[in-house]
Amino acid sequence: MKTLLVFLISILFLSAQENWELMNPTPFTPRHHPVTFDLDSYGYVVCGAKEVDFVDYVRDFFRYDHLTDTWEQLEDFPGPERGFSYGDTWNGKAYMGFGRDNAGNVLNDLWEFDPETMLWTELTPCPDDGRLHPAFTIADGVLYVGLGNNRSGNLNDFWAYDIELDSWRRIDSLPGPPRHHPYYFTVNDVAYAGFGHGNNGAIYNDFYMYDVEIEEWVKLENFPGEERVAGTQFDYNGKGYILSGQGVDHENFDYGEFWEYDPGTMEWTELEPHPESGRWAPGNFLIGHKLFFMAGLSNDSLESNMFLYEMPIPASIRELAQVELIYPNPTTDHINIDNATTSEYRILDVFGKEIQSGQMSNKVDVSNLASGQYFIVFDDKYGKFVIEN
Repeated sequence: MKTLLVFLISILFLSAQENWELMNPTPFTPRHHPVTFDLDSYGYVVCGAKEVDFVDYVRDFFRYDHLTDTWEQLEDFPGPERGFSYGDTWNGKAYMGFGRDNAGNVLNDLWEFDPETMLWTELTPCPDDGRLHPAFTIADGVLYVGLGNNRSGNLNDFWAYDIELDSWRRIDSLPGPPRHHPYYFTVNDVAYAGFGHGNNGAIYNDFYMYDVEIEEWVKLENFPGEERVAGTQFDYNGKGYILSGQGVDHENFDYGEFWEYDPGTMEWTELEPHPESGRWAPGNFLIGHKLFFMAGLSNDSLESNMFLYEMPIPASIRELAQVELIYPNPTTDHINIDNATTSEYRILDVFGKEIQSGQMSNKVDVSNLASGQYFIVFDDKYGKFVIEN
């Protein structure tokens, strides 16, 4: 019976993995701890480590166009090469910092990337001693950085950086044990963190949220699955997600575990795993509802390949009937719609957020929208279109 159960589980995992699509080869060398983020419908990969040991960090920088499935190599990151660093985005810009460079320095710096100028700007460094693989997540214009490790060992302190004021302050420490390589994300402007690798080989499944009203970390129910470390994470459509990594034995998961956290119900749900084994220190970026997962250390080797997984389209769109006749598609400045009877329309982004509305006609001006995927809603129907500027 045990053999049959394992066999059935293997079939289910194989079937689920068919929803993951292997993309064209990436141009970057295999690596772990790539810093990954998305801005203006592009994905970015910068820095990372080309060796499993604490050596050979890089500064190269790449941009991915999901509409053409092509990559462009950009100017190298101007700061120190680094591994064990992380990034996040806010208000149209990306932020990256911390980690370790090739000289062995543990870093406490912070950098801002502006996609309009394609320039990096160094900001005020954190007034600590630096750290490797911390939690690094932005909520409501505040970057929360904490946990990680440095020469003094594992840490559980946290710092808050006000992006507008370019200033740091120490906040409440995580009430759990010190640790590095945690999972973390922000949902609805609330920061969450947990899991990770602590002292004496301990690996955790505890989970916390930062309450801005009382300025304290609040312990939530433990994660229902295996303790874990060294995966990747993101948020989408009001929920948080953790993907891949290693288990309580600090070995890659047998399959690419993928979990969703719903803050409304405070429950975790396991989703379709990514192909192959779990990976140590991979990366991801999310463009609309399309999740791109890449790099990290698999059971075979360091990886540079990339997989696509399409997240569910928000229910506010999905429950409508789909209209096929929209043209030109892709477009640059307008779309034509035949036989629309309603007097008004709404345009939503891939998260279901309304970004334009107006009086309906057979020709709708969309020239003010950035490149990306959108939905136009009318007559209790929707149409999907892409803008290529």
